[in-house]
Amino acid sequence: MAYLNSSCPWGRLGGAILIIAGTSIGAGVLALPTMGAQVGSGYAYGYLLIAWCIMTYCALLLLEVNLALPMGNHFTTMAKATLGRYVQWLTVLVYLMMLYALLASYLAGGGEMLQVILLQIGLDVGYNVAALLFVLLFCGLILGPIRYIDYSNRFFMISKWLVFVWIFLLLRHYSTWPPVGWAAYQPISGTVFMVFIASFGFSVVLPSLRSYLGGQVRWLRMAIILGSSVPLLLYVLWHTLLALTIDNDLQVAQLAYTGQPIATLGDQLGILTHEPEMTSYFYALASICLITSFIGVALSMRDFIVDGLNNVLPRLNRLLLGICIFGPPLLSIWWFNNIFIQALQYAGIGVLLLHIILPIAMVWALRLRHSPHAYRVKGFKSFSVLIILGCIWLLTTM
Repeated sequence: MAYLNSSCPWGRLGGAILIIAGTSIGAGVLALPTMGAQVGSGYAYGYLLIAWCIMTYCALLLLEVNLALPMGNHFTTMAKATLGRYVQWLTVLVYLMMLYALLASYLAGGGEMLQVILLQIGLDVGYNVAALLFVLLFCGLILGPIRYIDYSNRFFMISKWLVFVWIFLLLRHYSTWPPVGWAAYQPISGTVFMVFIASFGFSVVLPSLRSYLGGQVRWLRMAIILGSSVPLLLYVLWHTLLALTIDNDLQVAQLAYTGQPIATLGDQLGILTHEPEMTSYFYALASICLITSFIGVALSMRDFIVDGLNNVLPRLNRLLLGICIFGPPLLSIWWFNNIFIQALQYAGIGVLLLHIILPIAMVWALRLRHSPHAYRVKGFKSFSVLIILGCIWLLTTM
């Protein structure tokens, strides 16, 4: 089969890894410390590892289904081909809810950051205007060819790591060991774990990356494993750094209930370090994180809408496509205030259904039909049962 071809430009593989990492490393950098502090810093590491294992394994299951079907299939067509039309329409509803919730969260954070940045240069604009400007800055890129998205994402990912290393070097002088707040944990929370799950929600870009990498399974597997490992490493380093710097989990946990959690966390780091520049560096990191995740999710939404409307509107107008992608999340953040964390929690439910339960169900259906497909994920029966039981338990603890 064509997708077993082992030749692939290393540049494209690197770009695919960065797109997966960039899609994950976004709101998670900003939300995980505040949510993880609610269960205790020590227990947050367990949340991270479990979430990464589940999401990476289920991404490989999704890849198995996608490779068994013709190139260009997205979530809706995969669901229809394996589970039927009714599941297809349910997938459409859940997928739209999840992606719009993620886009609303990124727009809420991006608008907040842009408002702060414009205020620093003397432009006082409202939050709604800042969110609209954030959309206008990137809508042209999202609606363009994927290779331009790849190049832009590489720039933002390199910038993200440079800023993160610089913040790490600055904050290490203010770190203390052991952190006081590690012992102050609460019972396990399904709501908190939903945010951790959503922070590894990179599977939405896999159908797009299959086309980008020519459907070559070796490189796709490598991109998934390496791409998902990058955010895991950064999340662990970032959470450790904040736990060592802010000596009380309660201080960080309360940020989730402030009107502007991102700006408040940046201000708090500036106060703790007695360096006003620290706030600016944090704003830069937060802005880049939101941009890379926004790009990945918006790309997935674009391909999803084109896939769904291809039979109805073969030549979908770009203006109409842009309105379909950005209109609903923009209206939601204009209508509801302070939805950054709340939108991530709603997106976590969608990620649970689409990125975990749906791939398992599709692989079961595919294998029960004995469909001939070359790529099969190992350990499927045992791991799928454990994951489904874990999902049921998770939903009962919310």
